[in-house]
Amino acid sequence: MAVGALYPGAGATFTALALARLLHDHGVYHTVIELPSLRSELFALLEGERKAPAGFRDAGDPLAVPWEDGHTRWLPGRAAEVLPWRELATALQRPMLVVDIGADWEQPAAQRLLEVATDLVYTADPLIYKLEQPSARRNVRLLQQHERAGKRVHGAAVKSVRMAGREDWLRLLPHPPAVELPAIDMAAMAAAAWNGRLIHDEPSVRRQLQISLRPWLRRWLADYARTGERTR
Repeated sequence: MAVGALYPGAGATFTALALARLLHDHGVYHTVIELPSLRSELFALLEGERKAPAGFRDAGDPLAVPWEDGHTRWLPGRAAEVLPWRELATALQRPMLVVDIGADWEQPAAQRLLEVATDLVYTADPLIYKLEQPSARRNVRLLQQHERAGKRVHGAAVKSVRMAGREDWLRLLPHPPAVELPAIDMAAMAAAAWNGRLIHDEPSVRRQLQISLRPWLRRWLADYARTGERTR
């Protein structure tokens, strides 16, 4: 599963981590991968300097030292440069990959991923003027191209707030959103960062994410089990 924002700042990393925490809650083993870029932040977000296993960052092979957290394996950084995606899934011995591509849809590693992933999740927030950016328009065209080729495309409306025009915003998205994730209070996010925790692991936030994501995720997992596909 590839998770990408239609434009920078639209919540791809937040959404990928939300999916990962809910997969963990459902007991589904998976790996979270972040494509390397100038904006890569997963290692820092996970407090990698303090929490990553010894040797993780210095290992010549990024697969050599597993960094596991319950049902989640974290793989920030260079994994996408090591093996083709299908071989990487086999090497990890985990059927499910959640890959955060940020807003970098056009970089080579992202292009290769989009060719083999069966599910593409895109994110957009209520700042609708950003949908008019040339890069966002290109990403929408790319999604449409992959959808015509048979990929499953899912929209995620993120940072959702109660506001006049909310329904109009949702209608402007390329697809009716499969999920709608609430805006998280910045004070809560800052407090979680200072405490060295993912905001997704704060009990009140986790409950909101479960309410927002669980219905769609259960349907998706049922489809996954029915089709028996090994790489997403």
